[in-house]
This record gives sequence, C-alpha cells and structure tokens, in this order.
Amino acid sequence: MKNIGIIAEYNPMHLGHIHQIKVIKEKYPQSNIIVLMSGSFVQRGEPSILNKFDKAEIAIKNGVDLVLEMPNIVSLQSADYFAYYSTMILNKLNILDYLSFGVESKDFTNLIANFEAIYLNTHMIEDKLKTYLDQGLSYKQSYIRSLDELAIDSSFMKEPNNTLAFNYYKSLRELKSNINVLPIFRNDNGYNNDEISAKNFQSATTIRKLVHENKYISAYVPLESKIKLEKSPKYHLDDYSDLFYYKSFIIQKDPSPIAGYEPGILNLLNKNFDKTLSEAVDLSHNKRHSKARLRRFIFNYLLDITNEDINSLDKISYIRPIAFNDKGRQVLKEIKDKSDIAMLNNFTDIKDNCNKNLVDIDMKSYKLHNIRSKQLNSLDYTHIAYIK
Repeated sequence: MKNIGIIAEYNPMHLGHIHQIKVIKEKYPQSNIIVLMSGSFVQRGEPSILNKFDKAEIAIKNGVDLVLEMPNIVSLQSADYFAYYSTMILNKLNILDYLSFGVESKDFTNLIANFEAIYLNTHMIEDKLKTYLDQGLSYKQSYIRSLDELAIDSSFMKEPNNTLAFNYYKSLRELKSNINVLPIFRNDNGYNNDEISAKNFQSATTIRKLVHENKYISAYVPLESKIKLEKSPKYHLDDYSDLFYYKSFIIQKDPSPIAGYEPGILNLLNKNFDKTLSEAVDLSHNKRHSKARLRRFIFNYLLDITNEDINSLDKISYIRPIAFNDKGRQVLKEIKDKSDIAMLNNFTDIKDNCNKNLVDIDMKSYKLHNIRSKQLNSLDYTHIAYIK
C-alpha cells in the first residue's frame, strides 16, 4: 500500500482537486492520501475563505484519508519557503512513497528532466537572475531570461503550477528525500487566474471571486464545498483593515523585525491606505512588490511573525491532525512508529520540544482569522478531529 502526500490549500476544494485524488486512486487503488493543508491563511497572503476545520472535513468526504494542518508560518511565506518547509514536514513523517502535485504539462518525462536541469544549474541561474533584476525586470521576466540564456527550456516555467511543482521537486532534492514525485496533469486556468475559462476546471481564485460576487459555483465545486460556502462566514482581506490601521497608524508597530520586511514596504502600503487593505494593495503593487508579497507581509505584520521565527523553521518538530478516516487513523499509528515528529491532537499536548513559538503563531492565526466570532475562536482548543 502506497502513502501519497499532497500539499494543498483547498481554498476552497474544487473539482480540479477531486480530479487529482481520482487519478491517484486510479493509479494506486489501495493508497493512503495524506494532505498537508494550510489552515487559516494561505500562501497568496489571504485569509482562507472557509474555516480550516470545514476545509478538512470536505477533504475527507472527497477521498482524502488524513489532513494535517500546515504550520501557519509556512503558509504565509514566499513560494520557495512554502514549498521547502511543507515538503520538509512531509519528509519528516518517514512514511511517504510519493508527493503528488498538479502540472500544466502532459509530458512528465520532459518536465522532470527540465526540473533537474534547473536544479543542477541553480547557482548560475541565480547569478544571471540578479543581473536582470538590477536592470528593472520583474522576477518572472528575469527568471525566464536566465533560463533562456543557459539554453534551458523556459516555456513550461511560464505556467504557475509548473513553477510551484519545480519548487517541490527542488525541495525533495535538497532534502535528499526518498519520496518520489507523482505529477498530475491539471487542466484549469491557472491558480492565479480569476476569470472563468473554457478549461475543464476553474481555479480556486476564480471560484472565490464568484463566491464573493454571489454567483453560480455549483458546476465547479463538490457538493460539500457548495454547502459550506453557502452556510459559513466567508473571509476576506478587508475584514482586517481596521486592525491594520490600528497597528500601523495608531500604535505604529515597528515593521523591521517582521518576516518579508524591506525598507519602504510599510510606507508604501500606508501611503495608499484609505479605508481598505485591498485598495491599498491594488495601488501599491509594482514590479518589485507583487500583490501576494504585499498581502503576506500584511499578515506577517498583524501576527508578529518575525525573521527570528523564520530562522527556527528548520527545527519544526510537530504536526497536528485535524481530520481523518479509518485509513487515516492507521496512517497516524504508522507515523508514530516511524517518525520522531510530535503529534499535537490538541494544544494541551504542547511540550517544550514542539516549537512553542510556532504553535503560538498557529493559535494566533486561528484567532485572527475568526476575529469577529468568539464562538469560532474557542473551537481551536475544543475541536476534536473530524473522523469519518
């Protein structure tokens, strides 16, 4: 029986995610699917549109066997950090046979060969990248030109899922992991795209836009996602505008120790802030500061996530299961037998070796996510993992 890992946000879970699970089950019918899922905030620097417990329950009802909560500090970092540390956590479980991810290429052999070429030429690419960045090009433009100059096929790296997939591949290589890769062709309009397309599946970004506009989503998500999205609070960046104003303008919290800070970034946001964070981000983004980067900084700032916290990521030593079925229960027993990683079933399990500062960030993140609901806030302490 194979143990297959997925790194996901399920923001929300949609039919593209269901497709990935279905393909895995077709290839390995007896496999266990273990998902490391971002919880309260996601890598694009946004609040998860649904509560993390709802997301985990939806995943179990749609073919996942075990959902582990990704430490929130990992969720709020750049793509390379996000990929490396989420991969590192899965590697520490000592049970995975494969890491599965979506790609926009059907030629997996050529795709992996290109990934390996990029990995082996990392230092040369970084040198050329710096040259193009200094010329004022965007990071993506600089990266593509660097690959072209080294005669490495750059065409597939123009697709966002392929770029993230490479970061997973690179992380496994850097970790000297025994986990194999399992790419799945992803036929959607790209996770950054917010427009409905003729592709088989719609991106989570498109679906979130439709949800906030109270438009039709039934054809794009499983029934469980539709029900939760109709009945549950739907979180948005602008829910935190007042708190940002208080922290930046009133108490004037020093941003310099904060993860993602560079001189001028907070001044840029403050200059363009009037009433809402989304407006400030829209007016502030440029070649150097993407919207996602600005949003990640905002939430690192609100949560007091510091560079010192980032420096402790290599010592992550805990996981928290938040949903599982009977097969997932057996996987948890296997993890306990084969891994030294601590299992936090609830916050009373916290020990000195469980990265208390990182767990504290998880706790604060959930409280911030549900800042308008005292009732929901209490769930992080009392919640019992959903068991199917």
